Amino acid sequence: IMHDLGKVYKGYNLAKNIGGIKMSPIKLEAKKLISRLPDSATWDDILYEFHVKRKIDIALDAVKSGKIISHEQAKKRLLSK
Repeated sequence: IMHDLGKVYKGYNLAKNIGGIKMSPIKLEAKKLISRLPDSATWDDILYEFHVKRKIDIALDAVKSGKIISHEQAKKRLLSK
């Protein structure tokens, strides 16, 4: 699930120094995400949150890169099939 996240974080410093320990931005984000979940969270809950976060990050990267189409263009594509 988590492969290709490096593409989303290109341009970031690959390691942050936290209390003398270097941590990648991806690991920092993972820790933040997990810390926001309830104590009763299951592995499935964690994996779902990672999956959603990854999809959002990829979509935001696509927007920044201009790799999007308008709502009207999407509608035309869907209705033409």
